[in-house]
Amino acid sequence: MMVLLIKWLMEYQVTTAAERRVQETALRAAAARCFELKSNATTSACLKAMEAKSNPVNKAGLLHGRPFH
Repeated sequence: MMVLLIKWLMEYQVTTAAERRVQETALRAAAARCFELKSNATTSACLKAMEAKSNPVNKAGLLHGRPFH
């Protein structure tokens, strides 16, 4: 029983990590597009809009001026 539980937990962690990497890659690409904007004001507005749309994982600081951890 314990072996099955550990197996499920490991599979869940691997799957979750893969999903998080895909999401973070998409966020970095979107942040890069924001940084291509011409003015600081539009860049900031773009990043704030991205942060507002992001899920709680990204509210921990991914977009606070440090999009490429």
